[in-house]
Amino acid sequence: MDLEASVRILNEYIPQIDRKAKQLVLESGKAATATFLQYQGLKIEIGAFLSDNEGSFYVSVGLVPPPKKNLEAFYKQLLLWNNFATGIGHFSLGPGGNPVFLFFRRPVTGLDYEEFETIVVNMAKTSFTTLVMIKQMFPG
Repeated sequence: MDLEASVRILNEYIPQIDRKAKQLVLESGKAATATFLQYQGLKIEIGAFLSDNEGSFYVSVGLVPPPKKNLEAFYKQLLLWNNFATGIGHFSLGPGGNPVFLFFRRPVTGLDYEEFETIVVNMAKTSFTTLVMIKQMFPG
């Protein structure tokens, strides 16, 4: 599926979760676009991009900056969660290592609304759980 078709599909699904969210707009000559939606108080970024000549999308939630103390232990914990705990997405670091993001991506081909909604809901649940765990494990 090409990028334009992927954007059209995502633009059908996004307002079903947040009717106030802006549509994805693919500018001429660009190979990516993004928008934000609100879900249960979280600001969630939805993007469409070209990967291996196929339209793909991502869901990203900015969580927290890394702690000032116990940084090595924090990064080890993120690696453990990446391997065993999230069930969806993976943790990544923003520019300069700040903030920590929960990130998911896949091709749009075969994506129906039910799966899209499940991805957004599970990303939100995992984000909330992760925030609680980070605050407990790395206070301050």
